[in-house]
Amino acid sequence: MSSGLVGNSHLDIINIKNMKIEASTAIQEMHFGEGITILKDTIFMLTYTTRALFKFDMNLKLLETLTIPTEIREGWGMTNDGQSLIISDGSDKIFFVDPETIQVTKTITVMDTWMINELELVGDLLFAN
Repeated sequence: MSSGLVGNSHLDIINIKNMKIEASTAIQEMHFGEGITILKDTIFMLTYTTRALFKFDMNLKLLETLTIPTEIREGWGMTNDGQSLIISDGSDKIFFVDPETIQVTKTITVMDTWMINELELVGDLLFAN
């Protein structure tokens, strides 16, 4: 689970049976943690306005701090399809990003709205609010 607030953003592993935090790591105070996704045993954590993309191992050890591509204005929501990170930036666009190169490989424009936030992929369906 991720929790976002400038000066108080963190990533937690929670035991779902007893709802106790088993591990936690804070991110630098300047960042607002916005969303996470797990892809191939790597946890990716997106930040809201600082354009940072953190890579953690499954024990919450920070592996790398990256910068999201310039096409993506801010970090609003993130999921993955097993191959690409799928990121929203609060616009009508959804970006597919290569997790190795951190480059946009595809962009989708959503026609029925002007603002996409949270993303979830269930089977072949991408849900957004």
